[in-house]
Amino acid sequence: MRIRFFYKITLLQSYIQIIIAQTQIEFVFNSIPYQIFDVQSKNGTSNSIRVAQNSGIAISAVGYAGIMIIDTKFKTQIFSSPDKSYIECIQISKTSDYILLGMINQVGIFKLNQADFSITMINSISMQNIVIVGIEFNLKEEILLILGYYGLVQWYDATNITNLNKLGELRYPQMVFSRGIISPDDNFSYVIAYQDGLLCFKIAEIQISYKLTVNLTRILQKPAVSSFTELAITSKNQYLFAINKWDGVYLLYDLSQLLTKGDDLENINNNKIQMVQANLGSSAGYTSSIGMSSDDQFLFIGARSIGILAYNIADPLNPIFFQQIKLSGQSFSLCLSPKLNNNLHGTFDNQYIYYSNSLSVSVYQKQKPSLYNRIPNLCNLQLTQFFGQQVGNAQIECARFVNNFPEHNDAASNWRCKISSNSKYLLAAFDAISLIL
Repeated sequence: MRIRFFYKITLLQSYIQIIIAQTQIEFVFNSIPYQIFDVQSKNGTSNSIRVAQNSGIAISAVGYAGIMIIDTKFKTQIFSSPDKSYIECIQISKTSDYILLGMINQVGIFKLNQADFSITMINSISMQNIVIVGIEFNLKEEILLILGYYGLVQWYDATNITNLNKLGELRYPQMVFSRGIISPDDNFSYVIAYQDGLLCFKIAEIQISYKLTVNLTRILQKPAVSSFTELAITSKNQYLFAINKWDGVYLLYDLSQLLTKGDDLENINNNKIQMVQANLGSSAGYTSSIGMSSDDQFLFIGARSIGILAYNIADPLNPIFFQQIKLSGQSFSLCLSPKLNNNLHGTFDNQYIYYSNSLSVSVYQKQKPSLYNRIPNLCNLQLTQFFGQQVGNAQIECARFVNNFPEHNDAASNWRCKISSNSKYLLAAFDAISLIL
């Protein structure tokens, strides 16, 4: 009798600790989509999303259907490419005044009218026989970086986007590029070269008599285990997460140690910068999209047939699983809305996750956690996981504990559940998942 009482007290204490722990969770993403957008076209597949960092307007590449523009009230417009290109590579300026599209033999530059969301082509960059895989601005939007599939890097003076001036070009014909970003401090460009790994270029920017000069110098190459496909970097250029196509997510650190002056920089930096497999557990599956919160605290991974996985990366070397939004389909792209500013209405930074897969473009909203509302959220999920982890061996006694509930129902499969006397709670003991509330 005393042993049984002891286990009940242990379970109750653990439950109280869990509830207290929940009060420290400041937000969750609602697992029910805030919005879902389907492209009504047999040729329309959502494969890339970008969000303007000042205005919050989002654009999604939807293949032969063109692009989808999603305003801050979640109204949408779809525009086909003028030359009927398959649109895969896109970019939008911070104020959303300009949209750039990777088209057939060119990068198209369009002016967005934010009153009626019409777009007008105002300029283009000729890219004959080049498959465009990356279009990136630096933070000040003075430099525009263009990546070509077969090892091409070009960069332009974008201070006047209607009159672009080419500043330089590098070619690596033996490499295949897939993605690139410019670091938040504008000092580095990181380029994914599939099997050849990750390349890092030092950006040297010089302003002479109002003329911009920019040089790119390769200072790092980190080989991939199989092939890298996507990447995300922290705001202070310390940690970089890269998706390895067949082997999960890898972490490069500490990038603040990168040397930019001297001889034999590439070999020296290759030895200084460490790369390890990110400890994301076995639930990550086949990952193909990645994003990071603006405060560097959370990493978001899109995984095929699993959905969106969120991890707390306050300690990047020891990430902690935070939330899963279960979704089917192949993951294509993941992007977060920006930090709150005068143009945005909301409660949190990164208020929304924009996610595209083989089925649709969906939006998930950040909210305050609550165990007692009628919408499934992380608080409930976290509680079930913490319950199993914290109780430990005492969860063996869950069957005895739930006998205190007067009403019950036995399932045909190998689990049992009880309903509380007030009919508000279901307490279920699953063989593989432990205790579920």
